[in-house]
Amino acid sequence: EDRYRNTAENYSGDIIVRASVDGQEAYSRKYRLTTDDKGSKIIDGLVADKTGTWQFAITGEDGLKGISNPMVVNDDDSGLQLFWGDLHGHTKYSDGYGEADQFFNFARYKAMLDFVAITDHDVELDAPDFTVAEMYREVRAAISKYDDPKDFLALWAWEWSPNRITETSKRPEGDHNVFFFQKKGYMFPTGNDESNSIDKLYKRLNELPKRTKMTVIPHVGGAIANWEYHDPKLQTVAEIYSNHGSFEQFGQIALDKGYKIGFVGAADSHNGQNGGYPPGNPPNHFTHGGLTAVYTKELSQKSLHSALENRQVYATTGKRIIIDYSINGNSMGESISLGSAPEISVEAIGEQPIWKIDIIRNGEVIHTQVNEFN
Repeated sequence: EDRYRNTAENYSGDIIVRASVDGQEAYSRKYRLTTDDKGSKIIDGLVADKTGTWQFAITGEDGLKGISNPMVVNDDDSGLQLFWGDLHGHTKYSDGYGEADQFFNFARYKAMLDFVAITDHDVELDAPDFTVAEMYREVRAAISKYDDPKDFLALWAWEWSPNRITETSKRPEGDHNVFFFQKKGYMFPTGNDESNSIDKLYKRLNELPKRTKMTVIPHVGGAIANWEYHDPKLQTVAEIYSNHGSFEQFGQIALDKGYKIGFVGAADSHNGQNGGYPPGNPPNHFTHGGLTAVYTKELSQKSLHSALENRQVYATTGKRIIIDYSINGNSMGESISLGSAPEISVEAIGEQPIWKIDIIRNGEVIHTQVNEFN
């Protein structure tokens, strides 16, 4: 890739791929990239034949270097698996650019994500050349093409954006992304009288059949979502990191109100490079795009919705850091009662050694574990 994460499609040269398990080399082989590969090569047939933490390092004859995210391999296939995705991005049908087809193609074959959603704004003002109906039709067609159960999930969603059609002071609800985890998707645009306020939107959503699998994720970006408007059934997670910055305080406000909320990260990409979107385009995007990690037994629309409902998720700043923790044996997302000081177990594995881990309660750091490097 170049400095802007555009794929370097003209690259050619020999590269050495090395794999290590718990720091010990387990594999080394040379591969050749040609211009026919267009900057991306999938290597089939590799087998992780040892348990432990795997990591791959790439070196090129021209000085090219890269290191992969960690990958934990165990011999127990009955538990939860870790999947990675991006739940927020735009195309030319709102204030981004590029086709829906290109968006999903990059997510699956370049960023190698497990799930992704296009969340175009639901107003024509962002893309006057396209109607909301056209956006719905084109994105749904791309979803049908790319959604592949157990391999890659292309999700139907849109961004409910009231401040784009009226003054924010008159509609203080802020932006919310609305997701459906099923074949049938619905859309209740901001510009329609029956869904032009958050109360009306929630009413329409709650009137849908009980079996409808949906989630609403509050967003901090164009307009900050307002926690005075909360539906505990629909809002089980909140976006606390995106290209707009880090917003842990936004999540803390929800916790201070007593809401049971999990946290996700996203890119809010506008150029189709979701799964790691770089800062600076557009100029009010200041940080690297984030990612959402999900623990679930399988990759499916149903299991992803269940994980979001049960808060078995966490947010990162775009790095695929493996995090697992428990409190008195209870896992991520569970609701528990404590009668004494808890026993907290945390595992964190990154591309590089983790510097420190903070334990936060009621918005304050109550314990810090610092890694003692050798």
